[in-house]
Amino acid sequence: MMGSLWFIWLVNIFWAFFIRSLGFKVGSWWAINVTAIFFISMIIWSAIVFLTWNHGLTLDQTMPDLSLAMWALFFFEFDNILVHRFHVAHWVKTTIQTVFVLTWIVLAGNKMIGSDLSFTTVLGAFLLAYIYFRLAAKVYLKHVKSWLVIFAVDGDI
Repeated sequence: MMGSLWFIWLVNIFWAFFIRSLGFKVGSWWAINVTAIFFISMIIWSAIVFLTWNHGLTLDQTMPDLSLAMWALFFFEFDNILVHRFHVAHWVKTTIQTVFVLTWIVLAGNKMIGSDLSFTTVLGAFLLAYIYFRLAAKVYLKHVKSWLVIFAVDGDI
């Protein structure tokens, strides 16, 4: 179930509502927009590369695997928004991060075996999600103060 693309979409929507309840008003919309832009750009890229005509149009796969990349993106967001702000011992933060890494590795292993993905495809999903997250975080932190003024909302950054 966790390997399903629709399940990770639901997780991201609940995540956006959760961070909105924490006071990150612009951040919640940013999280949904970042995920949607990532999803659309990967579908377009995959359509360009893998759309074939085999008794009708078929999309053989997404490159990189979209659900793995979206899980990695979610884990990066969760870690940077919440885990770093927890006022707990360092070992608790490390344990949470280790659970994230192990969960992603299990998901990746399941995709590699179940969907016959190569290791480089899985690694590409992780690296693409990391680079995209770093870019999105940089844009967010650079412009969030002006967005708070433009949208006339107050909230945490």
